[in-house]
Formats: sequence, C-alpha cells, structure tokens
Amino acid sequence: LNSLNAEKDDLAYQVDLCKKKLDRAETLIESLGGEKARWTENAAQLAIDYVNLTGDVIVSSGLIAYLGAFTPDFRERAVVQWTVASQEKQIPGKEKVTLADCLGEPVKIRNWTICGLPNDAFSIENGIVIDKSRRWPLCIDP
Repeated sequence: LNSLNAEKDDLAYQVDLCKKKLDRAETLIESLGGEKARWTENAAQLAIDYVNLTGDVIVSSGLIAYLGAFTPDFRERAVVQWTVASQEKQIPGKEKVTLADCLGEPVKIRNWTICGLPNDAFSIENGIVIDKSRRWPLCIDP
C-alpha cells in the first residue's frame, strides 16, 4: 500500500510538473507571436533588397570610385543620374540609392560617430568611401 501511495504521489507530481511546463510553453509561444510578424516583414524586405542588390552595388561602387572628391550636391546629382541610367537599362535597383544603406555597417558607423565623426550623411559617406577603398581615397572635408 505504501509503494502504491508513493507511486500515486510521484504521478501527481509529474502531472503538476507537466502542467507547469505546458503553461510556460503557451506563455512563450504567445510572447513570440509578435516576432513572427516582424520576422515575416523582415524576410519580405530582404527579398526586395536581394533583387535590388545589383543596381545598388553598381551605383555605390561608382560613387566610391569616382565621387569622393566632390561636393554633396554633385554626388547626389550623379547618383540620381546613374540610378536613372541603370533603371533604363533594366538593372534592378532602389529608386534612391544611398551608400549607407548599401555598403554601410550600422555598428561600424555608430562607432565612428562615438569617436567623433559628424552624424551627417556626407561625413558617413566619406567614412564608407575610406573604409571600402583599396587604395588612398580622395575625399573632401565638409
């Protein structure tokens, strides 16, 4: 009789433990429900970025190779012209290409701003040009 009571108590303990695990699992699944929407949205954006990668890299590499020594206005006009030209040639790409979006690394850019780089687009572009150049880039200081 004692062994049956011990077995009964053990089974009751296991049932209680299983209920607690199920409650925790439900709570976790409900908490992660919002993450599914965010991950789905993120995956859709990555698919779009993947398609646009070719044109964006063409324009960004041209900016790095040829536009480091020019003013922000001239750079912007040239990037717009190159973007239009690539779209006319049916090369997929974003409507507005920015160097920070295409080749920028957010952690590295944040580190630059912490170390004193001004947080404007031109300075960040200059930092990316310097970071991604193989040789000695020519940049102007704003």
